[in-house]
Amino acid sequence: MNKKFFLLFIVLLILPLTTLSTVKNIILFIGDGMGTAAVDLSRMVLLGKEKFWDFENTRYIGLQKTYSENLLTTDSAAAATALSSGHKTSNGLLGTLSDATATKSILKAFREVGRSAGLITTVTVTHATPAGFCVSMPDRDELAIADEYAETKPFDLIMGGGRQYFVPKSSTASKRTDNLNLIKNFQNFGYTYISNTAQLFELTGKTPKIIGLFSESSMPNALDRNYLNTPVPTLAQMTRTALNVLSSNPKGFFLMVESGKIDFRAHANDTAGTVWEVNELNEAFKEALSFLKKDPDTLILVTADHETGGLTLLYPRLQLIKSQKATNELIVSLIKNKDINQSLKTVHELTGIKDIKEEEIKKIKESSTPEIELSKILNERYEVRWSTVGHTCANVNVYAFGKKAELFTGVYENTELAIKMFSAAGVSPN
Repeated sequence: MNKKFFLLFIVLLILPLTTLSTVKNIILFIGDGMGTAAVDLSRMVLLGKEKFWDFENTRYIGLQKTYSENLLTTDSAAAATALSSGHKTSNGLLGTLSDATATKSILKAFREVGRSAGLITTVTVTHATPAGFCVSMPDRDELAIADEYAETKPFDLIMGGGRQYFVPKSSTASKRTDNLNLIKNFQNFGYTYISNTAQLFELTGKTPKIIGLFSESSMPNALDRNYLNTPVPTLAQMTRTALNVLSSNPKGFFLMVESGKIDFRAHANDTAGTVWEVNELNEAFKEALSFLKKDPDTLILVTADHETGGLTLLYPRLQLIKSQKATNELIVSLIKNKDINQSLKTVHELTGIKDIKEEEIKKIKESSTPEIELSKILNERYEVRWSTVGHTCANVNVYAFGKKAELFTGVYENTELAIKMFSAAGVSPN
């Protein structure tokens, strides 16, 4: 046989096997700010020290470095760009390199080949992490990001908070400076708009394009939901619906699910609040795990974009942490206009800690950062410490499940996670 024809024969023989070996669906979970200590503490508080989170139950565990192009400690914009495209960039840049070159994300690569793509978050849909998969911009201005979403329609499905950036300035709580109604813009292009849990549950795979905005700003903290009795859906409920909708595409899909308020609670050094936001991620992960059992042609990844807060565990008083019934953010808002005695009663009721003193309540009320002051008071009793209200440059874990999970073990750059996803899915990064 002619050598040229022999080589062609080998290529034609291998090509179908290569296609079969690629992953049809990728589900990427990002616990924004979720360091190892947050995973450990939340597990010990809510499950017990002998147990494991569902997303920890895998032999395929890696460790990714988080530094950005210009700083050892990344922000969410540079981290999202690295995780989505395989390129390091400077802090503050979204989907673009320092020389202004636009990057191509895994989400865009999926849509280019006719697969579906979606994004879910518990913060605003215009926040840095989801935006890093969709836009190429020199800053993190959320109004500009909303405008770019409306202009380019980069996703088939998006769910979270941030309605204030999509409604005209005449609407209550709008952040817009014009009368554009971006929700109507999406509806004109065939998107179904939903704004509450009941509408979410009505969606099916026959509703291929969806924009779900469930709150004006970020969605409520997980620990506060019962206290507030809010009708806003959970991350797990959004994930279940998104998987049902996106899987209607026989070619496959990419879905990014962000538990964004881990970062918010960690910035505030809110120990109990952070614990419950990690649980929020795990509950959503269980939906993906159920989906994997039905469709094994799926890769699931769980990771973080960076660590927030520099959490250190001394001799954490687990039951005391577990007894807190509301976040520090909500507690501070509830005592803001109360006198000292009323404030003491509220703090006692919502934390379960009875030895908080009047002087401490006064310090909270007099502080320019009352939430941080409350966190300091509670963390002394909880036997945990936080080293910063910002990010750190610590490495973060990667947990992999399903098809091609073995690719994600070892220690590597955050950019490698994206490169491995492109390779696993058989889509082009260029």
